Amino acid sequence: MKNVIIILLSILVVFLLLFSIGAFRHNDIMARDEYSNLRRKRVAEVSRAQEWNIGIAASVSDPVDKQVIHGIRIATEIVNQEGGVLGREIRLLLEDSRNSFSEHKFLVQDFCEDFSTAMLIGAFSTQSVKSSRSLTQFHGLPLLSPTAATPERLPELTPELFLPIHPPLSFWTVPIIQELQKRKCRRVLIIAQENSWYGGVFASHLENAMEETHAFTDIFRNSFSPPAELQTFHQLLSIFQENRIFDAIVFSGGMEELAKLGQVMTSLNITLPVFCTEFSDDVNRKRVKLQFPAGLYIPKVSGMIADSSRFEQEWRRRFGSDPGIWEQYGALCIFFFARALETCGRYEPEELVYAMREEWRILMDRQAYSLQVLLENRNEK
Repeated sequence: MKNVIIILLSILVVFLLLFSIGAFRHNDIMARDEYSNLRRKRVAEVSRAQEWNIGIAASVSDPVDKQVIHGIRIATEIVNQEGGVLGREIRLLLEDSRNSFSEHKFLVQDFCEDFSTAMLIGAFSTQSVKSSRSLTQFHGLPLLSPTAATPERLPELTPELFLPIHPPLSFWTVPIIQELQKRKCRRVLIIAQENSWYGGVFASHLENAMEETHAFTDIFRNSFSPPAELQTFHQLLSIFQENRIFDAIVFSGGMEELAKLGQVMTSLNITLPVFCTEFSDDVNRKRVKLQFPAGLYIPKVSGMIADSSRFEQEWRRRFGSDPGIWEQYGALCIFFFARALETCGRYEPEELVYAMREEWRILMDRQAYSLQVLLENRNEK
């Protein structure tokens, strides 16, 4: 009986050992084989193409997407005017997602199944990253997101073919916290979009970072669902009207809601400084009038692009102004692709994404020393 037990235990140990090394993961093996086949097919078709086909799945009516697309187009023209990449020009294939997550997913699927597509610029929103990344990963298609800001929440994939261009949230939250501390603002009201939106994600990150400093005595948060009306902000500011215990407001949302917040603060004579996210930068600046009774501070970035002299000069020549942050993010997608491809000397998805990630890392390191994020008071202009 003892020998039987020993034999059974030995069999169990062997079975567990084999299971731990993946000997019975038939589905995983099949998936890896399928990925390898699809990747090889993409490499072959992209290598045979006359141009570098880059897909764009975006909403052409969305103000942020429009600015990103604008930056992509100008950067592409610059690269092509200088001879393209490895002897081939870049060709942009833009498809309109119509502000629909389901439509965006269909477009991503279409680009994945077009094996002449070398890279996809898509997943502009935080909500669309996960599904887009799964599809492109399986089909061996590199995916760049210019604006999604939650890559740290994603499960690990190997190999990783997704690269977010948007800097880490700390890039924007740190200067806001530093300015709040400098002004001795210890009681802060955060007004943010709901958690499913970028504004909510930003607000959560900011709130956690503020708590870690132990420099703030009161952090209160109110949420809204866009598009919000004036009455919404009257209600959100009622807590201030009741006890007036705050030293500053942090607003995490879009420019149109920011304008409405300013109207309400002006009507209620709430003279607190307001700090915003980069999403309030310049999306609708020309058609939205901002009016605040006190200071309004918005993160501003310049010198984001290593090729900034060419890009910014061309932008100023055409439009008479500096490119905004979203145009810069769009341009980075193209410049990263071009430089990474030149570095690799051939098209291979995994190598390409690795090289682009190195370009991104160098950019982030350089920003730590030479790139300032300014909290700009637009009402003092």
